[in-house]
Amino acid sequence: MATATSWNLPQDKRARIVDVAMQEFGARGFAAGSLNVIAKGADVAKGSLFQYFEDKLDLYLCVCEHAASEIERDILVGVDAEAPLFDNLRAIVDRWMAYFRSHPVHQRMSYASTHEVDPEIRAVLRAAANAHYESALRPLVRVARERGEL
Repeated sequence: MATATSWNLPQDKRARIVDVAMQEFGARGFAAGSLNVIAKGADVAKGSLFQYFEDKLDLYLCVCEHAASEIERDILVGVDAEAPLFDNLRAIVDRWMAYFRSHPVHQRMSYASTHEVDPEIRAVLRAAANAHYESALRPLVRVARERGEL
């Protein structure tokens, strides 16, 4: 993922890069997303992006990871592993839909990564996001199996 230099960035600068990159990639996807646009919008030199991220895909993965973390945090809050699985799933879907209604940039980013044209890039992007969701849902499924719900 991001280089060591990236982790040493001031929080506001890092957030600015991620926010602008999320807007650019969400609007245009990976292939058409422009590092020039991201650098200009984040007020950093394009060459600096390569000090912070290994390459364009690394930046995109970092943005996907950031978006997935925020989505996971907001939609999985209050999930009760002891509640029936399908009650939890209904609540998660309801929160997910509400989240995307109130976070259009995250919605576009999720759509862009899910519908990336290049299948190899799409697989890498989805694997990063899906790891979050799988780690959160796995305990719910395990408990449901133990209770005979599945």
